[in-house]
Amino acid sequence: MKTRRRRFAPWPAILLALCCGSCAFWRPPADALTSAQYARLAQRAKPPEELGLQRSGPEAWGPVWIAQGRPERTVLDFSAHRHAAQILPIVQLRVNGRRTQALVDSGAAGGLMDYTCAIGGGATPLRDAGGGIAQLPRMTAQGLAGDYRAYPAIISRLELGGVRMDRVPVAILDDPRGLAGSGWMGGERVEMLLGADFLSRFDRAIFDFPRERLVLENGPETAQTASGTWTAPLLPAQARPTVTAALDGFGAFNMVPDTGADFGLWLPAALAKRIGLAERAAASPLRHARALGGSVYLRDISDHYLRLGDGPPIRVPVTLGPTGDLREQPALLGRAVLERFVVIFDHQNERFTLLSPR
Repeated sequence: MKTRRRRFAPWPAILLALCCGSCAFWRPPADALTSAQYARLAQRAKPPEELGLQRSGPEAWGPVWIAQGRPERTVLDFSAHRHAAQILPIVQLRVNGRRTQALVDSGAAGGLMDYTCAIGGGATPLRDAGGGIAQLPRMTAQGLAGDYRAYPAIISRLELGGVRMDRVPVAILDDPRGLAGSGWMGGERVEMLLGADFLSRFDRAIFDFPRERLVLENGPETAQTASGTWTAPLLPAQARPTVTAALDGFGAFNMVPDTGADFGLWLPAALAKRIGLAERAAASPLRHARALGGSVYLRDISDHYLRLGDGPPIRVPVTLGPTGDLREQPALLGRAVLERFVVIFDHQNERFTLLSPR
């Protein structure tokens, strides 16, 4: 059996951090699942050992992601219609036999599902072997608009196209509004995100936006993927696919190609300040938006030219993140730019490529 290096940080280390010291009397925050919903999840929870998982570190479990076969090529058509002249990479799949829709989001480190999908699809939340039934470990992750909470879980079987995977790690969103309630999926009923950990299971993940399809490949690269107009190496040991980019007249920075985002180039406030762009954009108006993690105020500024690899500059609309968030984060390159190209995440050769459509 061929052994491949894992492109990104292992999912258990990202999401399956089982928290200790849970409160005996748990009360949900105002924007969390109700007590009844939480109790229903807790009744389904099992210790990792009962699911065939073994501790691989102090806060990590494995093995996960057991692939049943390794098809050379799987083509998945996007199932959503265009919204606001944008293409949504939403695909149909089955979670333990239940049909649902998922947004394929390269900007998300791991998989995420809402409560309805978790209950209907039979996801199994994890709990510490010594924890009580009312003590599910809860993780905090970072969304575009702020932090959100979720519960680590395992899906017994995930199927899409000719691909089947067992023991799939996922997190259950601790928000009764679900994923579509965040308002950033064009009104589509999306119950799940497939993140970078899913895409990294394949040698190549190709978002063919002009043809509105996702192609998952294993084995030797095809003529189409052998070279591209813009090519940059994928940085090692990152939870999400990350490359180095630059804006004309400003410094270089790390950037995540984000197929789940609807903007052009998003720069967090701390990064914009570091490269000297924040001061020039201070007079630009603010706008309100909803995203994973809540509400956020963004600032749209003029277009700039993005430098990626040795390719020609790409004109991109630039949006600045919340001015109050000073955490250093990578920039995000969203669909307003990516949908102009065939977007290739080549994990086998550790590179990211943009191809202009023929």
